[in-house]
Amino acid sequence: MAYHLHPVPSVSRRRFLGLAGVTLTASAALAGSAWFRETRSIQAQSPSATYLDAGDFGLVGDGETDDAPALQAAIDAAAERRMRLVIPPGAYAVASSVNARTGSTISAYGVTLVTFIPDLGDPGTSFATVRIYDSNDVTIHGLEVEGRKDAFDHSQWKHGFGLNNSRNVWLYQCQAHRCKGDGVILENENIGDVNVDVLVESSNFGENYRMGGTASGALRARFLNCAFYGTSGTLPMCGFDVEPDRPDVTCQDISFFHCDFSDNGTIGADEGYGFNVSFQPGATGPQSGVYLENCTMMRNGAAGVDLYRVPKGVELSNCQVTDNAHEGIIVYADATDIVIRGGNVQANGRHGIRCAVEPDAPCENIVIDGVTIRDNGWAVSTLSNGIHLEHDVDDVTVTNCAISGSTGYGLFVGETVTNLETRDLDLANNLQGASYPVIGRDGRNG
Repeated sequence: MAYHLHPVPSVSRRRFLGLAGVTLTASAALAGSAWFRETRSIQAQSPSATYLDAGDFGLVGDGETDDAPALQAAIDAAAERRMRLVIPPGAYAVASSVNARTGSTISAYGVTLVTFIPDLGDPGTSFATVRIYDSNDVTIHGLEVEGRKDAFDHSQWKHGFGLNNSRNVWLYQCQAHRCKGDGVILENENIGDVNVDVLVESSNFGENYRMGGTASGALRARFLNCAFYGTSGTLPMCGFDVEPDRPDVTCQDISFFHCDFSDNGTIGADEGYGFNVSFQPGATGPQSGVYLENCTMMRNGAAGVDLYRVPKGVELSNCQVTDNAHEGIIVYADATDIVIRGGNVQANGRHGIRCAVEPDAPCENIVIDGVTIRDNGWAVSTLSNGIHLEHDVDDVTVTNCAISGSTGYGLFVGETVTNLETRDLDLANNLQGASYPVIGRDGRNG
């Protein structure tokens, strides 16, 4: 087959970073990866660089004819030659997964892959439309997946983008909508599998069946300027779920900057969380370290943020958690080293922030600082508090918070809460009073 070689337009690093809207914090987080630095420098390559045109491999692009074999041939040829592949705009039906290869660099603006994959799958055996498995140094720009979730039965499991045991992956301005499984998933199919140094940027994952996104096996994964919204179909229906499914899995150092986790689940059906963390009890692999900065969790069917099972080393910084049907933020059980700093927790249906839902599952070293918490508790007839601490909570610091408009107390402290320190709180205009019990002059309880 004759390949047509085409010049690649240059994109300066300054222009790229401007498009990305990367914060200083995010830039610092990415700076540690040599591959990210090298990949972004590729954007400044000379106009004489060449690429392969996937249209030369027999693509049909009518949205019905199976184009997976032609796409795969193009991807394989480009990766073998370490050349960029450009896919012409169009709708391409695929009846099997399309597999990226080590070294794949794919530009796919205006391209939609329409899923017709017949494999059934299940929660443990998934079939992604785009697979990045056992591959390194993969870049995909502009690709969209149309998952056609209504065309498949509940038992069929099809993700948009699936990553497994891959390193140095960059998805930029990609989309996955209406997938029968997750929009994007970082998997761990086999013992020892982990995805390392993953960047997902300026991408949208909406109206998927199970999750907008999942990280079940990842080390140093970054999500910048992404949206995970409208998940609806089967539980847990999260915008994003950080949840390793085995104790041996590595799931560590996962960060989100300027991401949106909204409109997931169904309000009134008590289902759907904006963002969830569930690590494994007794984990033997490293499972800790989740950071969210300037993120939004709105109008979810349950809580905005659910730190559910053994959350460890989780920080929310300047996040907007509003109008969720249940609590704004739940620190559920067996939590350690949780920081909620800055931002707003407002107009949620139950408590604004709730810690230690389960007895005999202590939450320790909790910091709530500089948060505005107001007007929570509209969804239930029982009283809801701005901050609700119950059961076994130890070493809690609540400082510099403004809490108002709660249907219950501004700050409620259960009898078994120990080592609570409060300072510089504004607890005005809560219906049942500022706090229960009344915070003493020393600012401590227990």
